[in-house]
Amino acid sequence: MNIPKIKIELKTIKLWLIYAFVGTILTFSVLIYLNVSLLKDEATDIRYTEKGQYIPEALLLKSKVEIPLSAKNISFSYDHNYASYIDVGRVYIKDLRTGKITKEIKEEGPITNSFFVSDRDIMLYFVLKTKSTKEDKSKKKLNKGMDEENLDDEELVEIDTKEQDLALMKELLSNQVLLVKTYNMGMDESVEQVELETSNFVRIKQVEYSSLTNVIYVNVEMLKNDKIINTIFRINIMKSVSKYQTGSEYAKIVLLNHEDKLIVEDNQNNIYINKILFKTKEYKKFTLLGKDQEDNFYASPINASNIILKIKGKVVTEEKTIGDTSFTSIHSNKEGIFLLFKDYIWPLNQDETPAGIKRDEKDTFIDLFDNVLYEINNKGVLKQTMAEEIK
Repeated sequence: MNIPKIKIELKTIKLWLIYAFVGTILTFSVLIYLNVSLLKDEATDIRYTEKGQYIPEALLLKSKVEIPLSAKNISFSYDHNYASYIDVGRVYIKDLRTGKITKEIKEEGPITNSFFVSDRDIMLYFVLKTKSTKEDKSKKKLNKGMDEENLDDEELVEIDTKEQDLALMKELLSNQVLLVKTYNMGMDESVEQVELETSNFVRIKQVEYSSLTNVIYVNVEMLKNDKIINTIFRINIMKSVSKYQTGSEYAKIVLLNHEDKLIVEDNQNNIYINKILFKTKEYKKFTLLGKDQEDNFYASPINASNIILKIKGKVVTEEKTIGDTSFTSIHSNKEGIFLLFKDYIWPLNQDETPAGIKRDEKDTFIDLFDNVLYEINNKGVLKQTMAEEIK
């Protein structure tokens, strides 16, 4: 009488075993999928290793990229997969993995400056325009003499036209403005943010931006009474524009990352921290070098060019002596500050020179990021090579 019951129980156990087996297979399948898809980057890191040296995946995917020799304001996206540059008043964006132009930005006026922000695929750029004031009326007056068919007054009309032309030019220059715009690569959309009053504009000397405080400082060079002056504009997150500082000339500005604090070097080598003069017992004049990600800034005394000071707040926290002071320029990004010498690059975080990174003096240095050196040769080809340390 108990045999059928035992058979039923055995059948049930078999079914449960089958279900368990199928469930185990499904579970392992999901785990394998997650391991392949979600942990793909880790596998990539292992695969892109050559002779024990890590090679970024992006470097292997990059193709031949040509940059016009006339290009300026060369900038890279935060992941260095894209490069942008200005040529003849337009912005071009190239995909470094294919070498092809993916976007051309053209505005009604010339684009004077542009750069990618450091943590997003967003570009900030500036457009020079002239306000629509009396321009149309001036043009009508300019052409009035030509419309009058009076050959006897031809010379008088020409003189009057020159005077009107000069007046028109002065009016145009006095009504120049800079439009600050952003371009979002993901949305393929440009948006006007603010407008800066920049009459008699000459150039933008420098732009400093912090994505943490969302503050922008723009150092603009203009003419006033036939003299060059610099005005530093401040733009906050509410798109409010103010003139932070106006003076003769400002050589360099540095904006800290985590707080709204601007360091300014004027043309007399005075350094100001939020408009307060900075000096030490030993030194009063400095060359401002740059900043790091911990809100330290670096300066070199004018009368001791082999010394580099690391400053936090208003306090010198470190004094470093370098053996070679023949560097020709300074480059800084979110990875640090780099002194550029004739044939090598020296990161400030290294202990002593001449240890550094090799560079080709025939090429133009552009950037150093994620251990990859970016240079442009004399044929306009962007060279992307693994940085090689001097031993």
